[in-house]
Amino acid sequence: PTIISLIGLQGVGKTTTAGKLALRYKAKRPLLVPADAKRPAAVEQLALLAERIGVPIFPLQQNSALETCKAALQRKVGLPERPDVPLIGSISRLTEQKGFDLVAGAAPALAAGGARIVALGSGDRALVAGMRAAEAAFPGRIAMVERFDRDLARRIYAGADLFLMPSRFEPCGQGQMIAMRYGTPPIGRRTGGLADTIVDLHEDPAGGTGFLFDEVTPSALRFACERAIAVLQYRDRRRWDGLVRRAMAVDWAWERSSAPAYAAMFRRAMAARRADLEAAAR
Repeated sequence: PTIISLIGLQGVGKTTTAGKLALRYKAKRPLLVPADAKRPAAVEQLALLAERIGVPIFPLQQNSALETCKAALQRKVGLPERPDVPLIGSISRLTEQKGFDLVAGAAPALAAGGARIVALGSGDRALVAGMRAAEAAFPGRIAMVERFDRDLARRIYAGADLFLMPSRFEPCGQGQMIAMRYGTPPIGRRTGGLADTIVDLHEDPAGGTGFLFDEVTPSALRFACERAIAVLQYRDRRRWDGLVRRAMAVDWAWERSSAPAYAAMFRRAMAARRADLEAAAR
């Protein structure tokens, strides 16, 4: 489903405006509303309208919700409950294509710098061995869970501060989009679908939705993680909240993204073919 961001709720005080907004997105697309809105009556009005037409409404109570999910995830994977340290999540098939060797290579330095890492997946045992070695070297800072587990995957999306997708190549990728919907900014390599769906915060401060890196090396991944952690921990909190809100509000709906582009491409192809036929007939 698509989340529509109504941050600020400008002009939503009137029933007619709120009704138009709610009815416009009646195709069961949830509304994302800031919990600290200055117009609680407008928020309540939207909630009632959304309930009437069956549209989920998600309040933006990011900090308290994240702390709850983060603590639950840390307990689940056996890490100490520390709300103050950055928690980085990774969910992947454990293959070189997914860049899991980069995660294993960067994990010791990140853990030594104070980050916590939880990785979930199964696959190449050699890649698992590298992560197990890092886990043994940094007990209480790295958790490697070697299995397929949908429930734990959702807990990672919801409880991590940052989400890793360091793929060598990626035709599309869903993990980064799921993480963004959960309010967990992704860190991805600039390739394929990751480059198409993640906007680097430092390259576009007003439109950033995550962080990107280019080189296929553990050090490049580590530096991208350190950039993200610096924003999370040491910079203007509004900058981080803006990043999270933009990520959550990205519209992945087929009818408003890829479908119109494909339709336009086919129309161009048909026009070009028609022009060729007309030229041949003359």
